[in-house]
Amino acid sequence: MASNSPEKRPKSYQYCNAINCSNRSARDVDSRTGEYVRFHRFPDPQKKRKLPKFNVSIPNEVHQDDLLFLPHDKCDRVTYKYALTSVDVASRFKAAESQATKEASGVANALTRIYKQGPLKWPKPMM
Repeated sequence: MASNSPEKRPKSYQYCNAINCSNRSARDVDSRTGEYVRFHRFPDPQKKRKLPKFNVSIPNEVHQDDLLFLPHDKCDRVTYKYALTSVDVASRFKAAESQATKEASGVANALTRIYKQGPLKWPKPMM
């Protein structure tokens, strides 16, 4: 068989042999859909991913805010499920406040507390 020669085998097969993986086939059939599925997909080195860049050098000009999920932590009979984080893009200073809910009024109050407490000041744009 010419297709089983080492030169002709797909990269996934060679990778599986290298790590002693039991999935040595280049293709397999998904039992739910009946379609062929490829395992061990490798990223195309020709395609480069473009990441966003910020050219901000003035502190407190641009902040990035996010609401993160937390493992349920109980403190003083309140279960905190979320954390509101705020990061200054120029200085990379970070601040966070724990939240019990993700309602708009609670998030607004947490943002007010973050900017009252620390060196972060209200930015011009908010992202």
